[in-house]
Amino acid sequence: MRSVTILKSLCLGVCLYAMPSQAADPSPDLLTAWQTEAQSLHDRLASLQGHRIPDIMRAEISRFGRIAGRLAEDADASDVSDDLGCIFRGMSEESRVQLEAIANAVSESDFTTARKRLLSMLEDAVLVSEAAEGELTGLQALQSTDSKATSCKPGQLSKSDYEAYFTEQP
Repeated sequence: MRSVTILKSLCLGVCLYAMPSQAADPSPDLLTAWQTEAQSLHDRLASLQGHRIPDIMRAEISRFGRIAGRLAEDADASDVSDDLGCIFRGMSEESRVQLEAIANAVSESDFTTARKRLLSMLEDAVLVSEAAEGELTGLQALQSTDSKATSCKPGQLSKSDYEAYFTEQP
């Protein structure tokens, strides 16, 4: 009987621990670190010579994308603009897609295209993190100019939707 009581207490404790107490806003410290990393990766990628990205830089870009995914989850679970979650999710996906494109590049043109898309995304990341920090401090930094674009919760956009956003950029 005592073991059943202990087991019930343990289950209750685990359930209470696992329940979210409140939505977690994206951390301003994580946003600042992510912005700094975006700028650093951009500068190093822009100055890179040749048609190969070092393994360590590929790992850093991959980590950058995973952090963007975490920021998307935090934004989705909080009261910040739905656009932030969408943007972070798109950057997470774009990091993965372009690293894959670089790994599979068969020509100089393929490599250059993927590299340019990464550079553009990293530039955008710096601006997005500044806007996100502004929104977290109560500013209305991100306002949609397109009344149709209200959100893109996980699973709502297809791969082609993500690609369309990044393809339309210069």
